[in-house]
Order: sequence, then C-alpha cells, then structure tokens
Amino acid sequence: MIRQKLIDDQIAYLKNLKNKENEILEKQVKEAEEKKENERQEKLKRMNELKMQIELDRNSQMSRKLKLKEQALQDDKDFIENWKQKMLILEEAEREELREIRERNKNLQNYHKSQIDVKRQKNEDKFIKESEDAYKTLIMLNNEQDNFLNYAEHCVKEYQAQGKDITPLIIELGNYKKKLFKG
Repeated sequence: MIRQKLIDDQIAYLKNLKNKENEILEKQVKEAEEKKENERQEKLKRMNELKMQIELDRNSQMSRKLKLKEQALQDDKDFIENWKQKMLILEEAEREELREIRERNKNLQNYHKSQIDVKRQKNEDKFIKESEDAYKTLIMLNNEQDNFLNYAEHCVKEYQAQGKDITPLIIELGNYKKKLFKG
C-alpha cells in the first residue's frame, strides 16, 4: 500500500510536472502567436501608412500639375487678351491716321479751290507734290501692314512650335486681315 501510494504520488508529481510543462509550452506558443500577430498588425499598419503617403503624394502631384495647367491656360488667355487690346489700339491708331490724312487732303483741296484764281499754277504743283506724298505715305502704311502681318504670322509659327494653342491667334489675324481689306 505504501508502495502504491509512492507510485501514485510519483504519478501525480509527474502529471503535475507534465501539466506545468504543457502550460509553459502553451504560454510560449500563445506568446509567439501574439508576437507574430503583433508583427503582422504592425506590418499591415506600415503598409497602410505607406499607401496613404503614396496616395497623398500622388494627389499632391496631380494637384500641382492641374495648377500648372490652369496657370498656363490663364497665361495664354491673358496673352490673347493683351494681343487683342494691342490690335484694337493699333487699328484705332491706323483709322485715326487715315482719317487725319483724308481730312488734311480735304482741307488742302478746299484751300486749293479757294486760291485757284490767284495761284493756279503754284497750287497745282503743290497739290501734285502733296498727293505724291500721300501716296507714298499710303504705300508706307501698306508696307507697314504687310510687315506687321508677316511678323504676326512668324509669332504664330513660333507659338505653334512651342506647342501652344494658336487657334485664337489665327482667328484674330483672319479678322484683322478682313478688316484691313474692307477698309
């Protein structure tokens, strides 16, 4: 009986020892699994943060590109508007100059008519000379208009070579030529 009790005590001791070892092993397995899960969660968190950073960078780049594109469009619009204003000023100056030339010629004719009896020959010579000057001025104006059109076409080609939209410039030049040939 004592022997059996010793055996039973030993069996109980061994079972208890085995249970403690199993508990330690289970605890170590559980800690390893928790550590692995924490590492997986941390890795997933870093990946999500990296994805968010990439998305923020991408959005920032797209926003920057969009702003640059909008600025380029606004610059083109401003340039075209300035070009239109300068064209209007030049056209008005040309009309004013032509009006003044016509007015001067008209005044000159009236003067000649009033003085025709007194200085007929002298005034005829003077009128011929002034008409030649007016003709030369008109030719000069036509040459200036041709030079301007050539310069404008050259600028359009440069803008086209730079990849800018030249449609508004071509339309304005077409309108300018129509106005020029109507006048």
